[in-house]
Amino acid sequence: MIRKSTRRIAVLLAVSDVAATWVALATAYFLRFRAEIVPITKGIPEGSADESALVLARFNPGTCTMGGAPCSEDDDCGMLTGIC
Repeated sequence: MIRKSTRRIAVLLAVSDVAATWVALATAYFLRFRAEIVPITKGIPEGSADESALVLARFNPGTCTMGGAPCSEDDDCGMLTGIC
């Protein structure tokens, strides 16, 4: 009985921590960019050449998701089956 109670409390604390973190981040974003307490005067700074060279993912429209083969039909491109 005590173990179930302790587990419930641990889950409740973990969920409340995630919720509190999300609320804090959303509030900070709102206050910074929507309420403009501190005005945005210079816009978003340009990235460096190193940052623009960093590629995390590249998406090629018109290629199949399986193996990168060109699709015969561009409309659905294997979206339902995953193959061309």
